[in-house]
Amino acid sequence: MYQIPKSTKTEVKLFLGLFFIDIAIIGGGIFFGFQTMKFVAGWWQILYMLAIFSFCIFMITRFNGHRMYRVIFQALKKDNQKYYAVMDGDE
Repeated sequence: MYQIPKSTKTEVKLFLGLFFIDIAIIGGGIFFGFQTMKFVAGWWQILYMLAIFSFCIFMITRFNGHRMYRVIFQALKKDNQKYYAVMDGDE
């Protein structure tokens, strides 16, 4: 059955299958890593930068068709006082 899309916006794909927002997240993470690297001592800086880079890659991976940064944002924004039913109709 054909489903009507909820949004007709298209993402801007730049290169290597990465979209603009993906490159912005990776670039922002690397920028943050370089700015805070002076607080990490010695050889731990390499491990720190690898951890920052792997966290950025984790944030742009997809989970059920949605990127992880959107999944985390929606989970934090959700009202925890309201019960969301899993099933819509009668069984």
